[in-house]
Formats: sequence, structure tokens, C-alpha cells
Amino acid sequence: MKYKRFAILSTDTKAGGISTMLGVHTVALVSLGYNVSVILPKMSVASKNLDYIASDEKIQKYFTKITFDKWQLYAVKLGLSKWLLRSLSNVDGCFVHNARLIPLIKNIISLPVFAINHTGKESQNRYFLKADLVFSINKNMKNQLIKFGLESSKSILCPNAILNLPNAILKKNKTQIPMIGAIGRMVEKKGFFDFINALKILKLKGIEFKAQIAGDGEQFNKLKQCAKDLPELKFLGWVKNKENFYSNLDIFCQPSLFEPFGLTLIEAMSMSCPVISTNCDGPRDIISSGKNGFLVSKGDPEELALTMIKLLKDKSLRVKMGSQGRDYVEKNYIVKNLSQILQRHISNYYS
Repeated sequence: MKYKRFAILSTDTKAGGISTMLGVHTVALVSLGYNVSVILPKMSVASKNLDYIASDEKIQKYFTKITFDKWQLYAVKLGLSKWLLRSLSNVDGCFVHNARLIPLIKNIISLPVFAINHTGKESQNRYFLKADLVFSINKNMKNQLIKFGLESSKSILCPNAILNLPNAILKKNKTQIPMIGAIGRMVEKKGFFDFINALKILKLKGIEFKAQIAGDGEQFNKLKQCAKDLPELKFLGWVKNKENFYSNLDIFCQPSLFEPFGLTLIEAMSMSCPVISTNCDGPRDIISSGKNGFLVSKGDPEELALTMIKLLKDKSLRVKMGSQGRDYVEKNYIVKNLSQILQRHISNYYS
């Protein structure tokens, strides 16, 4: 291969889809035989995840991590980019996970820039027009960029993937009382107030249940206050072992008001956990409602509650949805799928 080394660049520091996918994209590229340099903030949550991934000797040989501080990032924005130039001087292309970095890189070095479109924010579309290829994580974002003026050949659908598919499905909650769960950053767009209000509807209807929310964020205290009359609901904070979290659930809910993909959805589905999600762009690509999960309207706790009840009252339906969800993830959302998409379009670009 004439092109052998790629950089992955991100300025993201928080827990979430972008930080997770830095590691997954690294593994996908390394599995194709490429050398990969990941350039990211010292304080990034992804940094520890990458250290864990790099502990695998198969990855370690092809992987380099380069960190920078906030002052170095400011320097790049001001056009003082010697450190970044050094980092990019021996690569054949750069995968960018933050749209605003695209013109910055194009201004300092002649290098192909392959952008990952994680958010679908229309305000960022103008940056993507400067990229050589754009990999969007859902169909609507891909088409939105084409309508905005990006050549269709440069706008590519590239869904996220899970790093490891569980080898064995862990046994679900054995108690008589079913467990309902949700996980994510506790910010407004994640819709956790709707989740809590749906649980309150279950309680008013006399439905017996237990519930858990894993995660943290700016709305943590407000959410706990909202749930003060729900002793059935426990707040777990961030959990280290997600497989254990999902394995304890009988139903997983993603109540987001805005969701470009839905990484937690495919994580739960990979554990054969039946899922309910709001009908956002990302989940709409993943779930065929009534076949491998259920879609409900955004901002509608009553519809969410009624769908929970449908699953709670029918164990065979929970088993069926969980099994079909697992099969769908295994066929569509593993690292092998991501590698194939990247390889096909990298090869086409350089040919």
C-alpha cells in the first residue's frame, strides 16, 4: 500500500459517542494494516480508553497517541501550528472528528482530510464542504450534506460500531420485579425527564417495576429532585462495566430528544436486551419498530410508558425483541462492518 499511515484528530474531551468512536475507528484502521496516530487533548476521556485498547499487542505495534494542551489548541487557531505540522508530517491522510478542525488543517498542510460527521448540526455544514470525504453516522445527515452542496461521491454513510460483541449473553434479571434502565450524559437533549415521567405513569397504573439510570451531567441534581417520589428508581452515576449494567435490565430505554446515532442502543441490543427509543434520526436507522425494538415519539412520556407496559406484560415479546436486536447488531454494527466501509472508500480515494 502506498498509503500506510493515518492520523485521527479530535478536540473532544467529554464522555460520549465521539470519545468512544475514537477508539473504535483506531481499531478499525489498525485491523486493515494501517499505522495510526491519534491526536487528542490530554484531558480527553478517550485518552484512557485508547490506553486500554493499546494494551493489546496487536494494536500496540501500529498505534501512537499524541496529546496536546489547551494552549497548543489555541496556537493552532491563531495560525501558530508548528506542533501540529510535526504531528501530521509523516501521515498520508487525517481523519477529523470535529468539523471546525477541517479548515484549520487545510490551511496549514496539503493533506487529504476525511471528516466524521457525528452531530448533524447544520451550522457545521460549511466546514464539511472543505473535506475530501465525509463519513456521516446516519442517513439523514449524509443526505443533508448533499443538499447543502457536498458532492454525493464524497458523502458516505458510515454508522458507528461496537468494539466488542459479547461472546455470551448474560442472564437477565431473575427477580419477580422487572428492571428498566437508561444510560447517558444527563443533559437536556437526552430526555431523561421524559423517562422519569414515564416511570411515574407506570406507578400510577399500579405496574410493579424497578429502574436505573447510569450517567452524570449538569441535570443530575434536577433529575434526582424530579424522581424524589420514585423510590423504585436508582441513580448509579457512571458505571465502569456496561455489560453488567445491561445484563441486569429487562428493558432498555433511550428517551433522547436529539440523537444522531444511538451507541447505547446497539450496546444494549448486543446484550439481547429489548429496547425502546424515541424516533430520532439515528435510532430510526437502527430500529425497525416492532421487529428488533420499538420507536416512540419524542417528548411523549405517555407513549413511552405504554410501550414499556407492552413489553412488561409479555415476556415472550421481550425475548423475541432481544434476540432479533442482537442478530441485527451482529450483522450490521461490529468493527468489521466499519473497517469494510473505511477500506472501500480509502481505496477508491487513492486509486
